[in-house]
Order: sequence, then C-alpha cells, then structure tokens
Amino acid sequence: MSFKKVILSENEMDEKVAEFRKWIKEQPQLPQNIEKMLLLRYLKTYNFNLERAQKLIAYSFDIRAKNQHIFTDRDPESPALQNVLNVCEIVPMSKATSDNYKVCILRLIDYDSRNFVFNDVVKAFFTFADLRLVSPDPNPELADGEIPIFDMKGLSIWHLFKINFATLKLYFKYVQEAHPVRVQQCHIVNCTPLLSRVMSLVRPLLKPEVAARLQFHSPNSDTIFKFIPRDILPEEYGGTAGSIVDMKEHWFKKLLAKRDYLRNDSNWIISKIDDNNNNIIDNEFE
Repeated sequence: MSFKKVILSENEMDEKVAEFRKWIKEQPQLPQNIEKMLLLRYLKTYNFNLERAQKLIAYSFDIRAKNQHIFTDRDPESPALQNVLNVCEIVPMSKATSDNYKVCILRLIDYDSRNFVFNDVVKAFFTFADLRLVSPDPNPELADGEIPIFDMKGLSIWHLFKINFATLKLYFKYVQEAHPVRVQQCHIVNCTPLLSRVMSLVRPLLKPEVAARLQFHSPNSDTIFKFIPRDILPEEYGGTAGSIVDMKEHWFKKLLAKRDYLRNDSNWIISKIDDNNNNIIDNEFE
C-alpha cells in the first residue's frame, strides 16, 4: 500500500498529538505515559491519519499484552539481556539515506550457538526497537522508513535448531503489522549456503510486499553500495561512517539512559485484555 507523503508544520503535529492523547485518556486500558515521539511514529505510519493511528497503537499494545514473555521484564542490565548484548549487536547508523530512511545493522559477534537464546534475542531486539522509537532520528524530520541489514556471518545450523518458531512467527507478525515503522528495503549480507535453510523458515512468514524488498549479498561483495552509500555504513562493512564499536557504545549509553522507561511495564502493556473490544481493534489489523 502506497501513501502520498503528508508534511505537517510543528504546530499541526502538536495538534494531532493532543487529539491522540485525548483519545488515549478515553481508553484506560492503554498505557497513559506514552512519549510524544512514540505517538508521532504511529501518526507518521499512516500519514497522520488519526483513526488509523489509533487502531494501530491499540493493536500493537494488544499483541504486547498477549506476549508478555517477550515484551516485559526488559531491564537492560539483567543477566539475560546482558548476555544478548555479548552475543549480538543491534546497531543503528548515525546518518539517514537521501530518502530519509534509517539504517540498522544486526549481527552475531559471539558465534558459539550455546550462548544463543532466541527468545532473549527477540526480546532485546524489541527493547532496542522501542528505544529507537522514542529517540530522535538522524534528520530533524521524522524518518520515512527503515532499512535493516542482517549479517549472516557466524550463523550456523546449530543456531537454527535453537529458534523457537512461535517466537519467530510473533516477531514477523509484529514488525509487519503492528510496528510503527515502514521497512523500505531489507538486506541480507555475508550470505552462505545456509541461506536456503534460513529462507525456508522465514519466507512463509513474510508478506509478499516485504519479501519483494529483500536483497542478498555474498561475502566480500560490494553490491550493497548500490543501495546504501558508503558514508552511511561503518568501516567494518567497507563504509566511511566510523567504527561500529563506537556506534554501539553510543547506543548502549542511550539504552542505559532510558533504562527506567523501558523496564517499566506500565509504559508498554495494556492493563486489561478485552477480546470484545472491537471499537478499538479493527479486523484490518488482525
């Protein structure tokens, strides 16, 4: 589905946010301490159509409430999430593309599958995703989309055996249907013969329009630069934007600064699930 981009003044956006907050106060089951930036993300997803933003945010929080093993107990300093940060890197880039798309790299740094706990990795991903939703974008204007880069280096068949399919299904359901972010491209780098096994798991969970945005890149290839300029990517990937280690440290400090907000479940989980609440959750999002 394509949308003609709507550009609002700061005052107009404030008015939209005020309307959104008024509606949220009338929905006591929803979290009430929702940051302005997060509300703007939901509005931006549907070009500031308030009714659609309302339905999307209700659907998002409904999924969270029904999957609290992933969306609660998210202390960045907990042993489980600390382990994930030692096993994986989730690193947003400091610059956006010329189309105002944000870029984020996700990769393994500890290749020992015995240290890989899939549910904890997904929980850490959504913790970082929420951090990014309430953080300023590289450009002054809200980003128009996202470009994730998944690095397959170090991924083994033993990692695949540890994937919980129910959690994998939840991950794709949420990011494709409930996350206030539009994926514009998706790149898989350092592809290996294991790619076919990975795609056999993932492809049935992808919507056709998302699958069409996948791009695959072999090890030591420079094909990704056809899509993303070198000045956006880190040195480790042939770019000129600095070290991914420095970028990771920058975002880890932001994670700790938002620790209390992220680990406070009342900010992220609805207080009661009402399966008959059809006036909020529309079938379009089911």
